[in-house]
Amino acid sequence: MYFHLKKLLLIFVFILPYYSCLNQKENEKAKAEQDFSLLKKDFFFSESKQFDRVSNKIECYATDEFGKVSKISTIHKNNWKYFTIEDKMKTSWNSAADSINLTIELEDTGVYIEYVFKLIDDKWQLVKIIDSST
Repeated sequence: MYFHLKKLLLIFVFILPYYSCLNQKENEKAKAEQDFSLLKKDFFFSESKQFDRVSNKIECYATDEFGKVSKISTIHKNNWKYFTIEDKMKTSWNSAADSINLTIELEDTGVYIEYVFKLIDDKWQLVKIIDSST
């Protein structure tokens, strides 16, 4: 009898915390996916919601004609300018392990800009802009 109680206690001590961690990670992933849906829907349609999705400092990079990427500036949140997507802009969203990238391209103009979002405090926020325009 004592052996069975000991076994049961070991199960509670070792397995339940593991299950709890797995459940917490699944909840975090679900929250991130839900917030991604909100990001796609709201980022270009509301100035206040776009501003809310901008991190305190956005690092800006440019790609030269040889493909080398260099940091060119930093935009502070209080200097952010609201922008919208125009019909002639081609957009695509791609997700990686720890980021979401929005690519905006204007066909036949050479404009190609990538916006990089990271999950910060359960919210996808813009942290980097990479201009690879030609």
